[in-house]
Amino acid sequence: MIKHLSVAAFCVVALASGASAATVGITEGTRDTVDGTSKIAGPDSSPLPGGAYDLDALGSLGTDDFEIYGRIVDSIDNFAFGFTATSTFNISWIFGGYTTNNGANLVTDSGFVKEGGADKTATFSLLKDLGGGTFSAVGGPIDYETNVTSGTALIFSAGPGDYVFQIDGSGPNASGSGVGLYDVRVSAVPLPAAGWLLIAGVGGLAAMRRTKKK
Repeated sequence: MIKHLSVAAFCVVALASGASAATVGITEGTRDTVDGTSKIAGPDSSPLPGGAYDLDALGSLGTDDFEIYGRIVDSIDNFAFGFTATSTFNISWIFGGYTTNNGANLVTDSGFVKEGGADKTATFSLLKDLGGGTFSAVGGPIDYETNVTSGTALIFSAGPGDYVFQIDGSGPNASGSGVGLYDVRVSAVPLPAAGWLLIAGVGGLAAMRRTKKK
């Protein structure tokens, strides 16, 4: 019996230790590169969302969390990120600040920080890729015209599938300032502790059956 319990306990520890995700950080566009991230440019000139930047080329959602730091400039500026989810995931604001790679620009308010005036808006949308160049909106569009630096972090949540997270800017492109800076995280929703225990229990029962057969 002790042996069987040990097997179950080992399963819990092993599964729990594998549950923590690594972080893949990227900075897009004209944003100053944030420490610990890689700078990326737009994928190509294809119409969005078909020309979305492929996050799957950098990691795997569930194994990795994606942290995205970007800057939306005006109505001609937009960016989209494509990814595959094998389980429920969240897109959330990152609150708490960041440091650029030159070490000179420490920002304590992050999430969405407005640069331009009231004539500029950032719009976030979550689209599900249905294949064949067809996309269906499952979240948004949500317009942001003022700072979002605290409060509820969650922006979107959805289940398994292929998605495009799209960010658009609106407003004049000659007013001398951008729409704003955004810091977001795309992450799989962790399996609750009860789920790990259930999986471990199934594994323990399987081990017991194998022992009895011997």
